[in-house]
Amino acid sequence: MPAQSLTFSSQSDHPMPPSPSPNLDRDYSAHLGEAHLVVGVDGRILKSDPAADEMLEAESGSLISRPISLRIHPKDRRRFALEWQRIASTPSSSTRFSGSFWGLGGTIREVHCSLENRIDDPAIAGILVNARDASDQIRLVAALHAQARTDALTGLPNRLAFEEHLAGALASPTESPVSLAMIDIDHFKLVNDSLGHRAGDDLIREVAVRIRNVARGNDVVARLGGDEIVVLSPLTDLDSAEMLAARIQAALRAPLSISGTELHVTASIGVACTANSTSLQDDLLRNADVAMYAAKRQGPGVVARYDARMVAEATDRLALQSEMHRAINQNEFAVHYQPIVLAETRKVASYEALVRWPRADGMVLPEGFIPTAESSGLIHDLGDRVLELIVADLAATTFKVLPRVWMNLSGQALMRRNCASRILAAVGEHGVALDRLGVEVTESVLMGDVALVERNLTQLRDHGMSVSLDDYGTGWASLSAIKRFPIDVVKIDRTFTAGLTTNALDRAIVRGVAEIGRVLRLEVVAEGVETDEQAWIAQDLGCTELQGYRYGAAAPLSTLPSL
Repeated sequence: MPAQSLTFSSQSDHPMPPSPSPNLDRDYSAHLGEAHLVVGVDGRILKSDPAADEMLEAESGSLISRPISLRIHPKDRRRFALEWQRIASTPSSSTRFSGSFWGLGGTIREVHCSLENRIDDPAIAGILVNARDASDQIRLVAALHAQARTDALTGLPNRLAFEEHLAGALASPTESPVSLAMIDIDHFKLVNDSLGHRAGDDLIREVAVRIRNVARGNDVVARLGGDEIVVLSPLTDLDSAEMLAARIQAALRAPLSISGTELHVTASIGVACTANSTSLQDDLLRNADVAMYAAKRQGPGVVARYDARMVAEATDRLALQSEMHRAINQNEFAVHYQPIVLAETRKVASYEALVRWPRADGMVLPEGFIPTAESSGLIHDLGDRVLELIVADLAATTFKVLPRVWMNLSGQALMRRNCASRILAAVGEHGVALDRLGVEVTESVLMGDVALVERNLTQLRDHGMSVSLDDYGTGWASLSAIKRFPIDVVKIDRTFTAGLTTNALDRAIVRGVAEIGRVLRLEVVAEGVETDEQAWIAQDLGCTELQGYRYGAAAPLSTLPSL
């Protein structure tokens, strides 16, 4: 009868060891790394070589007459018995077996072995077992398997492991809904840019620990890459998933100390559930991702639940991002200038530069593309382009046309370590006097890495550029911002200007800001002035400059009058 061969999982790469010489004591030293036993058809050990004694932790000769089944780990014993019964009843047959062998001292070894029926061979007269200890190899394979599925930075499951978990959850016979929370650290790039990538890694590790601490035992917390962490949960509805996201937000609320800097971290979280979509793996990931970006657009620290309309909106934003990339490369963006006048004389003192996007379907204002530029990272390329346009216009005109221009500086730009040096280099390259260009920042920008913001603004100020604080009164750090940062001009937000003629509280606020400006020798600009009555009241309350449609909308350089 031809020899039979059974192949078990994990041993297709392990060919059957060659049959040894009948003399165990004399010739088996040629098969280094192998142990050899001869076992009777009744399952009791007849002979063992020194390697087998060592593998099974036995004194020489002590294995004789012992049942081999007792040396097979209980988890594999039934499978071994089935193989044994088949081969013992079929002379000259053979097979292979992989399983756990149990030594007399309690050590468990993973073993690959061959079983050959040599009953008809007088020198053997039994079942020949050739065994090889594969414990180290199996441990290595297991370690490599785990390593390939573990994120090296956080110790969490990585994308590969997460996708396996997700596929298993969606293929569950119970077909129970599952939910997915997609978590993205707000302003993470600013941490990398300001404190360095090592600090960014430390932040991701700490955030991962906090998320893992609030996750339940049957939740899967994984890092997909970058600053994106996901939580897969057997939650059946979006309300429950949103509650989990709220717990995560609460866990992140406590301040963190990263590289000696105290950070207040928030995250944008999108939640999706298979009960509200198809059960396809890619769909659930996409839906949670779309919801996360919807949360991010609403501001830091927001949780958003997936809605089918978000996909269409995401498609539109992707198209806009692509169009913006092309427009920047083809220099389609333009700069218009809105006048700022002296309150006392109504003569132009300076201009605010405002970026515009001329398109075939009309002029697009900043609110139509700046959010996409910030979320996509195009804000840096766009900011560099706007700086180049402004400096070129200043170089091409005299003081009588553009006495001074205020350029809006985004938070992402200000958090660049080389922000100030880039601006100074661009101005110097065109030979423009530094006092003809000033930068304008909002209060929210000043709440990032304050040390880096202060360093960049101070460097610009030290070289002769002025700094203007825009939208004053709408943020949380108004007085502290004026105290700490090198501010020259305060611009009162248009919401207060709009109420000057009807609201006593708005008038009191404007008067208070103007008084602060007088004491600290700051220029105070009333924004959004649309009528003469608003202008006279703002001037009477102490504002030194006025800006708004009453004195002109933003216009191209070619239309500006000579002063």
